[in-house]
Amino acid sequence: MSKPRLEFHIQFDTVAHAEAVKTRLQIQLVGKNIFETHYLTTESDEDDQTTPLLRGEIRFNNQIDLDSLRDWTISAISSHTIIRTWVRSARFLWHLCTHDDSTVQHCLDTDFQEFHL
Repeated sequence: MSKPRLEFHIQFDTVAHAEAVKTRLQIQLVGKNIFETHYLTTESDEDDQTTPLLRGEIRFNNQIDLDSLRDWTISAISSHTIIRTWVRSARFLWHLCTHDDSTVQHCLDTDFQEFHL
């Protein structure tokens, strides 16, 4: 029972902008086939307490919904004329999580893909 997993960390210029994108992400999640949301939070960056950070980790029941959310988010933060000016940096990581399989692979042994902005 492998599950596609998406993790992201997006640094913003203000808390209000991080919260606005978080709200839009929550709207995008409506109707998606989600297995488990580990977290979707806005917090301060560990290295720079003045930098708001939107973090999320979500496991989906299918690859299509992961791809849809990932592509929408990457497009919004890199192409949207207003949102892209809010983003300082972004990191996305996705792979097929096998924790529930009969032959469990460690996450680090699976095929990771990354995107950085």
